[in-house]
Amino acid sequence: LPIKVREDRDGWLRIHDGLREGWVNKADFVLVRDAPTYFHGRIQANPKDTWALWMRANGWLDKGELDNAIKDFDACIRLDPTDSAAFNSRGIAWMRKKDYDKALADYNEGIRLNPQWASAYSNRGNTWHAKRDYNKAIADHNEAIRRDPKDADSRYNRGLSYFATKDYEKAIADFTEA
Repeated sequence: LPIKVREDRDGWLRIHDGLREGWVNKADFVLVRDAPTYFHGRIQANPKDTWALWMRANGWLDKGELDNAIKDFDACIRLDPTDSAAFNSRGIAWMRKKDYDKALADYNEGIRLNPQWASAYSNRGNTWHAKRDYNKAIADHNEAIRRDPKDADSRYNRGLSYFATKDYEKAIADFTEA
């Protein structure tokens, strides 16, 4: 779940992930954009640290350095071919590169490994939308919403696909709900 910073006071961040809330020392908090630098040393010390590789890859993704992100996601997947998060995240990188077929392949594998993960369906739906296959996009967003009814992004993105099919009533309902 995305973490939201609710307060920044005296070197402490009050954070909330949608389920839990707590405080973290700001000095221990690493921004995504700083992840490539922060996790480099940890990866140098242990090249098999898939979590650090995944975190660094997401930092590259955040910076728009897609080739570096894909390289790190590839390493994660080589080390742990059951890591659905690495497949999903690499799919995002391929999507941003507009290589939709590779993105779909990664989302499919991520869903196969973890069929309960709503976000993977939503990301795949976004890729179908980019390919202008709006019915498949709507079906994937339906599945994402079924698995996570409070996901505003999936509802909004389904609205975009409904809008593209000129089903304006459903589009407006989704936009309103989102």
